Amino acid sequence: MKKNLVLSLCIILSSISVIFSQSHEETSKKAIKKVSKIIGTISPKVGEGDAKIKEGIDNIEWAVQQDDAKGTFEPWFTRGKFYADLVNRNQIMESLKFKDPNYNPSWAITAHESYRKAFDLATKPYEKKDALKGLKEMVSHQGGIASDAFNKKDYNQSFDVFKNIIDVQELLVANGEPKNFEKEEDYEAYVMYTGVAGVQANRPKEAKVYLEKLYAKGNAKPEVYEGLYNIASGLNDPNAKNYLTEGRAKHPDNNALLFAEINLALKENKLDELVSKLKLAIEKEPNNISLYTTTGSVYDNLAAKEMEAGNKDKANAYSLEGKKYFEAALEKDPSNSDATYAIGAMYYNQGAALTKDLAKLDADYSKTGIQKYEAVQKEMLALFDKALPYFQKAESLKPSDKNTLIALKEIYAKKNQVEKSNEYKLKLEKLPKN
Repeated sequence: MKKNLVLSLCIILSSISVIFSQSHEETSKKAIKKVSKIIGTISPKVGEGDAKIKEGIDNIEWAVQQDDAKGTFEPWFTRGKFYADLVNRNQIMESLKFKDPNYNPSWAITAHESYRKAFDLATKPYEKKDALKGLKEMVSHQGGIASDAFNKKDYNQSFDVFKNIIDVQELLVANGEPKNFEKEEDYEAYVMYTGVAGVQANRPKEAKVYLEKLYAKGNAKPEVYEGLYNIASGLNDPNAKNYLTEGRAKHPDNNALLFAEINLALKENKLDELVSKLKLAIEKEPNNISLYTTTGSVYDNLAAKEMEAGNKDKANAYSLEGKKYFEAALEKDPSNSDATYAIGAMYYNQGAALTKDLAKLDADYSKTGIQKYEAVQKEMLALFDKALPYFQKAESLKPSDKNTLIALKEIYAKKNQVEKSNEYKLKLEKLPKN
């Protein structure tokens, strides 16, 4: 008897489970049918249709989460159609000069994602065709979203949406459907934007996939070479420079690639190579002050190298050349603190280099030794005197610049003006620790 009771209970529970499962499946299908009936019936007027939109969103979002719906074509295709209908409704409203405050631009992305999933789940040729048609319709809407995101520097969203657009084109081609971009140059432009957005979004490995599509064609635009060079450099690829060299050869007039070469030469400390590239850059951008100050700094570094090697005449020649570029920068912008400081630093470094000579002569107390010491010291102080007004002006332009304050403290110390030197020591101590 007890055994029969347990068996009966099991049968009852099993029946309840079947009934619940059937009811659940019917409810899921019912929700999808409700949404299908809503599509195409929402009024294109502000405020009218809000209830239908909410009903549609609630039903379709619930339906696609159900186990019986997750792996089938119809729920996802219906979801795509519903959100596409909302996007098209908004387009009609805009043409009628209406603006729906409830409209969400991401609905176009949701429609794309739904159609894409429906395509993957499709088992019949017509289902794939319908999903591809829906995907194609959403491309123009997503193009606006991707461009807006790029302009707002939301590169992650821009990259993801541009990827959707490229994905559609490749699906259409793979399935023998008419292309979304009939002109190859239009398609290539979108591929390039996708790659550039990926670089800006700091997703180099993903971005590289798109830029290499264009690079492989052999006629890529400068941005492709620049992007691939930046990606390869960031990944410490030893062949990174090849992209830059090839890009410069194919696009010799492109400023971005030229500046990339300049930055690489700076990084590698190839000073001689830098000078010619910087002069070329100045020809292209004669009002770019940073080019003048950078060129001046390169000459200053070359002068320091020659001074270190004991080639005083060559060092002075480089210093004079550097000074020309710093002065050219000041002619264009008299309040440029970098150029002002740089001329002061040039004189200061020349004077500081003479302290080594002083150290060698310091132990020679002969009359000749003392005369030589005094002559070198006089030359050193004269250079510090030349540097002083530039550092003073630099301080007036940037009162809290640490390097300027250090230079002034040191100059006054070398000139035995202890009180002034301590004044700048105090200013340095008052600077924020960071």
